[in-house]
Amino acid sequence: MKNKQMIEVANIKCGGCALTIKKALIKAGFLGVEVFEQSGKIYFLGDRTLAEKILIKLGYPIKGTKEADDFFLKVKSFSSCARGKFSKLLQ
Repeated sequence: MKNKQMIEVANIKCGGCALTIKKALIKAGFLGVEVFEQSGKIYFLGDRTLAEKILIKLGYPIKGTKEADDFFLKVKSFSSCARGKFSKLLQ
């Protein structure tokens, strides 16, 4: 099995964001997914390039990239955050 990967993303605001990210990565087949909302760090086993694509699609770009300042990705992250919060309420 591959070594655990780490990506640090922008726009994580709360546990709802973390839950949305975790669910999306697990659904895509990633293992050992851990999301730390305070630092924005995400650990997982799987393909880094695919994880980055999934995260950007959700509105969570990699810190330090031009996408991290993208207004529309910030807005998209609020939508993903709300889904995660709503999902938490249903559990």
